[in-house]
Amino acid sequence: MKAWAVLLLTCVAAAGALRTAKHGFVLTSSKVLRAGTSHRICITLFNAPGPRRNVHLTAWGDAGGSPWSTLVERIPDTVGADGDHCFDLAVPRTASAGLGHMLLKVSSATGLRLSDLATVTIKAFTLVTLIQTDKPRYRPGDKVLIRVMALRYDLTPIIENVPEVWVTSPDNIRIAQWRDIKTSGGLIQLEMQLTEEPPMGRWTIHAKTNDGPESKGFVVEEYVLPTFEVKVKNPTYVPEGDKTITVDVCAKYTFGQPLIGATVTMSVTDGSNPNERVKSATLSRRTRQAVHRLI
Repeated sequence: MKAWAVLLLTCVAAAGALRTAKHGFVLTSSKVLRAGTSHRICITLFNAPGPRRNVHLTAWGDAGGSPWSTLVERIPDTVGADGDHCFDLAVPRTASAGLGHMLLKVSSATGLRLSDLATVTIKAFTLVTLIQTDKPRYRPGDKVLIRVMALRYDLTPIIENVPEVWVTSPDNIRIAQWRDIKTSGGLIQLEMQLTEEPPMGRWTIHAKTNDGPESKGFVVEEYVLPTFEVKVKNPTYVPEGDKTITVDVCAKYTFGQPLIGATVTMSVTDGSNPNERVKSATLSRRTRQAVHRLI
């Protein structure tokens, strides 16, 4: 772990005027704690024998109020007087961002009492909720496939139930809803069948997570397949003095065959003269290139 990310909290109890420590401990912890996550805490003892040693850890925010964590950890008797013991500290999602404080106390049945206070930084809980559909636009009668995934700040999925997901129509009427949805690896997959005559426009998917609501829209519209498509390829500029411009025009029916008897019209101007010169040509079955000669 990088040095700047480690907090070393040392407590030493000396006997009289002696320079040699009689009892003490070193607490190793992350300097930055993030709400909604668990952090590993380790304590190294110095001449702190048992039996029945306990670690009391209390953490609270800089703004005061009730502690957001109060933990009592039993140090096993198998850990020596100069041994190490590690445990996990859960930082709740509700912990306020900013400075925080940790008070650590070590005690034993033999009357050992050690304590010290440390300051840490609390980062706010971060949750990214992703809502996806299999396509952005749907036609009446289509089936809408929905995916919802909640991710932590490190992009790992949160394995917990999603409280609610619902879909609203363009006039804000709730059309479908699901409650307390179980996830599979942090992912939920849902589907909704559109009727043959649904309201046209933008629909919205809402997901209510434990961190708040998220939404994503999709469009329902009548879609008529075009009878043909036209692709035009033309030069981006014309060198001064050129007398010919070559333009490729390709028109095809949706079933792949070229158009017959189609007319192509091209308007050309030099930018300073508003009078445009117009030329036209007719596409045959085998002709895809129309060459227009400027006068």
